[in-house]
Amino acid sequence: MASGDFGATKPDASIFLHAVDLFGVEPHEAAYIGDRFRTDAVGAADAGLTGVWLDRPGRATDAERTEAATRGIPILRSLAPLPALLRPHP
Repeated sequence: MASGDFGATKPDASIFLHAVDLFGVEPHEAAYIGDRFRTDAVGAADAGLTGVWLDRPGRATDAERTEAATRGIPILRSLAPLPALLRPHP
């Protein structure tokens, strides 16, 4: 789904909520992995999804790391840890 086709852009919650609706899941059951902190990870988290920031270049600032930790947003440098991160926890 492209934001231009939807009529709203990230980080607007409506685009994330529309996506989970298309999949027939609740926001807390979904994750959004993106390479932009504010528009992707924070936008998803604000909409109730698990927001994950893929920071491959490792350019996260101290302020972004602090905000991510406070919001419970994981910062990944690669997709390798993603399966364990998304696996349901007892």
